Amino acid sequence: MAMKDGEVFGTTQAGEAVRRFTIRGGGLTANIIGLGAIVQDLRLAGHDAPLVLGYGNFEFYETDTAFFGAVVGRYANRIRDGRFTIAGQRYQTERNFLDKHTLHGGSQGFSHRPWEVSLHGRDFVTLTLHDPDGTMGFPGALDVTCTYRL
Repeated sequence: MAMKDGEVFGTTQAGEAVRRFTIRGGGLTANIIGLGAIVQDLRLAGHDAPLVLGYGNFEFYETDTAFFGAVVGRYANRIRDGRFTIAGQRYQTERNFLDKHTLHGGSQGFSHRPWEVSLHGRDFVTLTLHDPDGTMGFPGALDVTCTYRL
């Protein structure tokens, strides 16, 4: 079951609230958002500058092509022509890069999907994502877990 604590950071174009969770530990403070399991901000106590690149406004994350702080997938990097073969079976994935290749799992890859926050404490947050068989052309269902801990 998803946790509903955290603060609402923004609303998707589809009308879904996206929450931001703050974790603290070891002199660090991090803000993690539910969309893409993104590290939106990371700061070290006593220093003004952020340690990661990120946007202050949610709206930029829905159209982001830089993948700042995001968990990318189902495949990180490019798949040439969006095609690959596993055990003799050929697969065609969405070509979202230059209309020729698949980049970071496609337009609805892990970085652009809402993750559920399953656990959240002072110094950690755990997010989960279910990726059904066939999403963006990829075979097999996956259950993905990402934990950030300071």
